[in-house]
Parts: sequence; C-alpha cells; structure tokens
Amino acid sequence: MKLLKLSIMICLLSTVAYGQNDVQFTHFMFNKMGYNPSFAGHNEALTVGAIYREQWLNIEGAPRTINAHAHTPFANSRNGIGLSLTSDKIGMFQTNAVDLAYAYRMPLGKNKLSIGINGRLEHAVANWNMAEGVDPGDVMLPGNEQSIILPNFGVGLNYSSDSYYFGASVAQLLNNSYYQFSDVPNENDAMMRTLYLMGGAEFGITNNVKFVPTALVSYNPNAPVDFDLNLGFLFMERFYAALNYRLSDSFDLMLMYQLTPQFRMGAAYDFTVSELAGKTPGSFEFMGSYTFNYDDENIKNIRFF
Repeated sequence: MKLLKLSIMICLLSTVAYGQNDVQFTHFMFNKMGYNPSFAGHNEALTVGAIYREQWLNIEGAPRTINAHAHTPFANSRNGIGLSLTSDKIGMFQTNAVDLAYAYRMPLGKNKLSIGINGRLEHAVANWNMAEGVDPGDVMLPGNEQSIILPNFGVGLNYSSDSYYFGASVAQLLNNSYYQFSDVPNENDAMMRTLYLMGGAEFGITNNVKFVPTALVSYNPNAPVDFDLNLGFLFMERFYAALNYRLSDSFDLMLMYQLTPQFRMGAAYDFTVSELAGKTPGSFEFMGSYTFNYDDENIKNIRFF
C-alpha cells in the first residue's frame, strides 16, 4: 500500500510549505543559532549538539527531524562561527540543509550586541511514487522522484547580558520554494520569509533554584503566528525542568540533566491540544550537547539560556 493517499498528501504539503518550512523544536532555547545566526559562539566555548524530533506520533508521514550543530567564538570572542546540519522528512518530502553562520560580537559595557549572517544550501526531494491518487493514473501526479538544490541566506541580531537576551532574525531571505518543480499553485504564495523573535532571562529564587523563562515568536504572512512560552526552573545548576505552551498546538514537558560540567542530555514530550489530539498522543524530542572547557578559559557553568 502506498504511504499516503492524495488527500492526506495535500494536507501535509500545506503544512510543509507554510508551517514546516523552518523546522520546529521544543528545545529551541538550546539551539538558538538554528533560528538566529547572531547566536553563533554565544556559549563562549566550542559547543556541539544534536536534537531529534518525532512529531505527531501514530500519524503516517508525520515530520521526523534531526539537527546537528556546532559553534564557537574566535578572535578574542569578538567573532563567532557555526555549522548546522538538518534533515527533515514529512510524508513524501525530504529536505536536507547545511547552514554556515557567522556573528560579529560587540561589547556594550557589560553586555553584548551580536550581528549575524548565515548562508544555506538546501536539497529537497519529492518522492511522488509514495502518493496514491484518488483516481488511478491521475495525471496530476508526476509518478517519479524529483529534487532541487537551492541556496539561501539569513540575518539576525541579539542583545545579551549575563542574565537575559533577546533577538530578531529572518533565517531565509530569498523567496525560494522547495516545490517550484511541482504543480503547487503559484510559488509566490509559498512565502519562505519567517520573522523570529526570541528572548529569555534568568532570575535567582534561592541559592539553588533559578527561574528561566524563554519565548519564541514566529511570524510568516502566509501562516498563523506561532508562539512558544517556556517556564523553566534550574535546580542546583544541574537539573532543569520546564513547561512549554505552543499556541493552539500543545502543552510540553521538558526535563534535562547536566551529567558533567560539559555534557547535558534532555527530553521533551508535547501533549497535543489541537484538532489532531484525537489522532495522535503527541510528539517527543531528545537532545544532547557538549561544551569544551579549555584550560585558558574561565567557564564555571554552562549557560542554560
């Protein structure tokens, strides 16, 4: 049996072209460079990490995403550079992207203003053999695998201190459509320019407990506004627990543990509250990261924000 019937494929296609153009992570605060290139090097040491996400469990063809990233400061920490590799599969569509980010970091008193740019190369594949039309032999289905390679670039900035940050970015400035090789109506309708606003802070409650709220807003003129509000607590600089709300989509639980001063692992589960709640129990993510602590750097604790 083919993976998707045409009616399901069309629903997923609209999600890909608009809602899922830029991948979605509940752990967004631990991969800020993936949304804003100006965060390259913000951990003040070489950091490598990965996130795996399975979205909408029990729904055939639902998104599966994996991201691996690394970034580091250099030249007296006035510059940052980063590399991100992403593979995103939804239904009959597979997208692989490579991003290279650069940030210039300017001290403003005790705080910093960072300006960043990223270049992207993305390879998208549509496997039409996985689509099953309502009418056999439907001429609207190409019936083979088609692919395309597209360049893109983005810009961003952020302002940060030891206890808070906020930033704005557009990760893809070129209005490229992954699906311009297909019969999707009017590629100009598939606006790829999404504006991201991200911010977070850290408040000490006691000597061993910190309150760490974060938020992410995603705006695209051809899609509903996405909004994530995360209320996190850090205990004894080791254990992190958070509740996240994604507008009209899910309530999410996040847990993370700092196994060593450099290595952390975490997991998140999204409890679906949208119209898909009757079809799927939710989504889950796993993440891990390692920050290299060099002898000539004074890094006491890994930043959780």
